[in-house]
Amino acid sequence: MARKASEPAPEVALQMLTVEVLFIRHDVPQWAQVGLRRRMKWAAGKMLAEVDFLQALAAWRNGPVG
Repeated sequence: MARKASEPAPEVALQMLTVEVLFIRHDVPQWAQVGLRRRMKWAAGKMLAEVDFLQALAAWRNGPVG
């Protein structure tokens, strides 16, 4: 079964990276970075697994507006 383009490879998914690296890796625009950081209360340098980052990003993008 093929994985979705947005899903990381299993060996990469558990690697801990800073949110700054993950924002660059997934080409998240600056305005979305600010919104996601505020919503998730992430400080600069926060370390996350890529799979957790992608789940948070998807939840934020599909969440309520306002």
